[in-house]
Amino acid sequence: MGAKRNNYHDPSTELITIREKLKASLQKEKEHEKIINDLRQKEAEAKSILEERNDLFTKLKLKEQEIDFMRKALEQSNIKLTERKKNGQILSFFGDILILISTVFTGWGINLLTSTPSNPIGWLMLAASIALFILNSLMAKILAFGGTNS
Repeated sequence: MGAKRNNYHDPSTELITIREKLKASLQKEKEHEKIINDLRQKEAEAKSILEERNDLFTKLKLKEQEIDFMRKALEQSNIKLTERKKNGQILSFFGDILILISTVFTGWGINLLTSTPSNPIGWLMLAASIALFILNSLMAKILAFGGTNS
């Protein structure tokens, strides 16, 4: 019985057991270090992604300001174009009236000149008709070349 009792407390067996526990402990420590390194790497990646997100957010805000500025510029341009269109329509209306008056003066002037006895006021009517036609042409040129900019 004494021999069996020595096997349980054999220093070499205890040493082997302690070595195995030490190896297992060192293995777990290496695994923990690897996990810690992986976590540090993931943390660095997360910080990088966060910085990139913040940069993109800043760029987004700048683009939103650019778009807002462009929208306001387009609204003002639209107001100016609407005003120009209105002025053009008014000029066109007056041009039509001038053509109508010019046509009436032409007909009236020719009627006065061809009647017997001939009336010299017909020449005055024809001259007024030509002047109104030239005035209408100048208004059309002003409209065509953007002279109604406000």
